[in-house]
Amino acid sequence: MNIIYDSIWLILTLTTLTESCGTLVDDLPTIGLKTANVRFGNSNGDIIASVRTTNGWSTWRNLDNSACNDFEKKNTDYFNNFNDIVEPWMAVALYACHTDGWAMDELGYWNGKEIAWIKTFCQDIGGPGARRCGIKKKPNQYCTFDETLPVFDAYWLEQDETFCPLVVIDTSISCTSGHLGRSYYTISDPGRPQC
Repeated sequence: MNIIYDSIWLILTLTTLTESCGTLVDDLPTIGLKTANVRFGNSNGDIIASVRTTNGWSTWRNLDNSACNDFEKKNTDYFNNFNDIVEPWMAVALYACHTDGWAMDELGYWNGKEIAWIKTFCQDIGGPGARRCGIKKKPNQYCTFDETLPVFDAYWLEQDETFCPLVVIDTSISCTSGHLGRSYYTISDPGRPQC
């Protein structure tokens, strides 16, 4: 009898671990966030976002799908908090309000027609003072010609000694290898939300 209950528990656990939150709807402005498959990558803390268009920065909005466990390892979650901003997004800012860190693996953003994805990030998206925020450095890939700014597969957000609570990502830059998450700090600072 215990074997049956253990088997049912295992199936329910595996189903829960691979279930993403939110829904991607075609032609609807959406933020998509994939959580990296790294130790402590998932989070129960609040992640807040703002998007920039030609009209400036939006208000900060909490990313949370009710009755679902967002920000779990390997899951891609969709947030429809920005359905009202239909013009192309120039930048996305994400802010972690708690010390329960989160590891961003991919960022989906609205390009004016559909959701587009950024899968690698420059070290400087955390802005001035950010350190030890990049995860899984890409060998021999850099964001600058002088090879001083490395590229990472994933990026930490959290309120602790790493100084990585905020990332500001330029979504308008593309290159032959696809979209690369570059810093938008030098162009515009979104400020900080109230947590």
